Amino acid sequence: MGILSTLLGVDDTRKISKKEFQEKLNEIPELTGKEKEYLKAFFENELENGLTLGEVKQGIHKLKHNYNDSITEHEVEELRKKLIEELKQK
Repeated sequence: MGILSTLLGVDDTRKISKKEFQEKLNEIPELTGKEKEYLKAFFENELENGLTLGEVKQGIHKLKHNYNDSITEHEVEELRKKLIEELKQK
């Protein structure tokens, strides 16, 4: 395990599937349908083989610093929490 995965209590070989990702999006009521579609497209390449902890961290960082989309920082943080929670359960 790497330092980040150790700190978060997540095995960095675990991955989130497309289905699990969609389920986590659906658990965030603040997200509109359009925003969910945007996030699925944003993570599309990584979701092909499963979303890893490193990819979650990198994607969340990019989302937080992209001021041209309609996703709020609160929504990004909620997504981060849901994805980390999913990785911890694996």
